[in-house]
Amino acid sequence: MPRLRRLLLAAVIVPPSLTGAMLASERLLERAVTRDLQARGIAVESVTADLFSGRLVATGLAASHGVGDMRIGRLSLAGLGLVAPALAADPAVLQDVTFTWGTSVRFSLPRIEVTGSDLSRDALAGLLSGSADSPAAARLSRLNAATIAIPEATYVQTVGDRSETTTYRGIVARNVVNGRIGRLEGAGGAMTSTLKSARTYEGTYGAWSVDSLDLPLSVRLYVDTARPDEKPAPVYANYRMAEVALKTADGQDVRFEAFRSDGLTAMPGAKPMLATVEAMQGAEGKSDDEKLAISMDLLDQFRAYTLGQTEVIGLIVNGTDNGKTFAMNIRRLGFSVDAAINLSIEGTTIEGPQAKVAIGAMTLKDVFLSDAFASLGTVAVGPAAAAKIDPASFIPRFSRFEISGFSAEAPDAAQPERRNRLDLRQFAVDAWGHAGPVPTGLAVRFDNLKVEGLERSQNENVRRLVAMGYRAIDVSLRLDAAWDEAKKELSIRELTAEGADMGTMRVSGTLGDVDKDVFSTDPTVAQIAAMAATARKLAVEVEDRGLFNRWLADHARQVKRKPDELRVEYGGAAIALVPAILGPGEGARAAGAAIGRFIARPGKLSLSAATKDGIGLGLADLALVSDPAAIGRRLDITARAE
Repeated sequence: MPRLRRLLLAAVIVPPSLTGAMLASERLLERAVTRDLQARGIAVESVTADLFSGRLVATGLAASHGVGDMRIGRLSLAGLGLVAPALAADPAVLQDVTFTWGTSVRFSLPRIEVTGSDLSRDALAGLLSGSADSPAAARLSRLNAATIAIPEATYVQTVGDRSETTTYRGIVARNVVNGRIGRLEGAGGAMTSTLKSARTYEGTYGAWSVDSLDLPLSVRLYVDTARPDEKPAPVYANYRMAEVALKTADGQDVRFEAFRSDGLTAMPGAKPMLATVEAMQGAEGKSDDEKLAISMDLLDQFRAYTLGQTEVIGLIVNGTDNGKTFAMNIRRLGFSVDAAINLSIEGTTIEGPQAKVAIGAMTLKDVFLSDAFASLGTVAVGPAAAAKIDPASFIPRFSRFEISGFSAEAPDAAQPERRNRLDLRQFAVDAWGHAGPVPTGLAVRFDNLKVEGLERSQNENVRRLVAMGYRAIDVSLRLDAAWDEAKKELSIRELTAEGADMGTMRVSGTLGDVDKDVFSTDPTVAQIAAMAATARKLAVEVEDRGLFNRWLADHARQVKRKPDELRVEYGGAAIALVPAILGPGEGARAAGAAIGRFIARPGKLSLSAATKDGIGLGLADLALVSDPAAIGRRLDITARAE
């Protein structure tokens, strides 16, 4: 309100004796506020006080905060009223606000409205202070308000030749206490990215919200370093975003229905992230070692981050690759980051002009990258240190990897009008007891791999299966093995191969004298340690469900013999040869007879052998023995054919 208009209004409402006093007080207040702001390192163009309406207006505010600058075109603050206290409840309004951090980050906010704030003149000056001894996070911790409304905000981040711009609309912060926002939400916005002034993508996003946002900590993550003995703290509790759609310059469309994150815990790194981002801007002319050091600084920023369960729902990607269209759909992508990384993907389909792949679910659990990060840090020290690194240390450890419901189909290469199909019900790997990156316990499941159209294959082994009458295969494999460090034993609890209309073979056994060096990442050390191992137990079970008779018939055709003639010949040979090799002991004779019976009438064959002394047989025993029967005399052999 112009000063003359206020003077005329005051003359009507306020006694003349007070009018002059009010105007004098306003000028004194304006000078005091100006001095106060300047004393705190805040430049100001003008200050206008209106005790009648209760507002203080400052224009051209500017302050430097060490890592960046702040500018406010106009600030209107209520709460000074002597005549109209009701008007003092009006919101504080900031206009044309910009924040810059270094040369890489810029925030622009055309208008900010703050209601329910307890900011006094001193508190406001402290909040805006440009003093070096008043960091941005400390100033933000003084912020209290019922609501903060920002109709629009623009965030620009520049790294090298790449610039990313995000526009936020309809922002409202509620229940702000000591800089911590009870709930922050927005109506949506848009984003663009450019590389060397050429647009790389553009997009929009829908409504979003963040619960329990620690604003001072959020700023510290970017501009501050970790304090002594500082521990990670919650940055936010929940983050939700809806309806994101991106379009890249090469014509790809990326969209998803919703994004959800259940909390982030973090603390600053050894260097400010801003300094690392600024270093990345000038990395183009730096040496490889310098670039690696910058990358290690960036990795250090995230070592103390813990990301709760995070989900992307309804992800869709459509685009072209080398002129060919493709489409990818993922029903749900979930991940979390703690000491380990966990990943799960559900309902994936990838489809091109001719081929299609579907994955029901994929899971990766407990992926540890700490050893890899440590090795990268050693590489950054210099070539001499890097030369001592075990390359295997870059291999991440994990506890489980699983794919289920996998299928793929594509046109046959020789007959494009026909389609080949592959299905896999489940592939799973469980690993535990790691010695470095190598697990000492391993369980593998490979269930129901189905392949159709074998008759169209040109592979010689596949053509042999076709000759036996197989037009499709359905095979499974299972392995379960674990090392007992105390006993120095490696137990193969199960090694099973199974095929539909073929049969099943199961193998189990125990190896003794297995030292930890067997799991060394040095191949020479591992091979030498493996040579010292001894075989203590071995059991083999074969159950035929059609493969043996089909093989025998096919082989008979090749050698131009009758299957029954070969059956008698091979059965008799087994009865004679096994005792001849292992000696005439009772176990060897029983094994030869059982194998002969299995050949004569395929069904189920069980064989087992164990060393009588429990010590086992090593490579030296097998290499130095001159009489194979001596080996048979050291074994307890059992056999049965059903």
